[in-house]
Amino acid sequence: IVKRGIQWFLASLIEVEYADNYDQLSLKHWDMDEKFRGDDVIVSGGFHKIVEPMTRELDIRYGHVVDKVSYDGSVVRVTTNQGVIESERVVVTIPLGVLQQERVQFEPPLPEEKIDSIGRLGMGVMNKIALRFSKRFWPEDAYRLGLLNSSTENLTEYFPITPYSGEPVIVGLTRGRHAKSIEMASKEDVIQHALSDLKLMFGSAVPYKPVGCVVTRWHSDEFSYGAYSHVFPGGSFSDYRTLARSLGDQIFFAGEATHARYPGTLHGAYLSGERAAKEIMKLAGSARGTTESAESNR
Repeated sequence: IVKRGIQWFLASLIEVEYADNYDQLSLKHWDMDEKFRGDDVIVSGGFHKIVEPMTRELDIRYGHVVDKVSYDGSVVRVTTNQGVIESERVVVTIPLGVLQQERVQFEPPLPEEKIDSIGRLGMGVMNKIALRFSKRFWPEDAYRLGLLNSSTENLTEYFPITPYSGEPVIVGLTRGRHAKSIEMASKEDVIQHALSDLKLMFGSAVPYKPVGCVVTRWHSDEFSYGAYSHVFPGGSFSDYRTLARSLGDQIFFAGEATHARYPGTLHGAYLSGERAAKEIMKLAGSARGTTESAESNR
């Protein structure tokens, strides 16, 4: 049982953390990301509470699916299912999984070094099974729950979130191949899988079925094809920096897979957006300064 406990702990520490199986993670680089100050937190009510105040005055085009990004030195053209949008500069925040699937074309094609880095980074899959029950049956102070099975291949780690939601809700985390297999199953089969685990822990105290259930399917999502990035065997953290590198003064890149210090995190994605904005503002300032200088010399 000690061996099983160690296996479970390592799977929780490494595989669940990086959303993939050991054989998909670089042994050299799997834990080279930096730790951000402060505690992990849950945003009660959803992330829209963070995003909405920052985007109130922005012109957001919903339902515009991007097919192609063309850049020719004078203007950037973004072709969507709703038409073409032109701009002097564009920030590309396409998830790594979508870049790997080549769902968006670039003209001219992305540089070979950037394509190579896209291939050396992995897009992990982390799916959640959120179950709401009529009442709590687990210990009030429970933080993390799991089974010490003979194998961790199909490990699901459970977190009660009642203190944050105010409801008797427990969330199961699945990763890697197990997370992908969840997407192939029906919602009812996923529920039964989770209930089987919980019944082994709490026996007859577990209700016949939950009153509500939500299952994520990130690997099948055509706008994501995964959850967040990690380094493949053979890759390195320099691949994050290569992916972040702009194409001239026109195409800039942001998103969690472009932040070498905090990849795979919300704060990494946010900070990468700030970085791209500052790069553009610096160019805009230089251009404005050049124009003003030319005007003053007339």
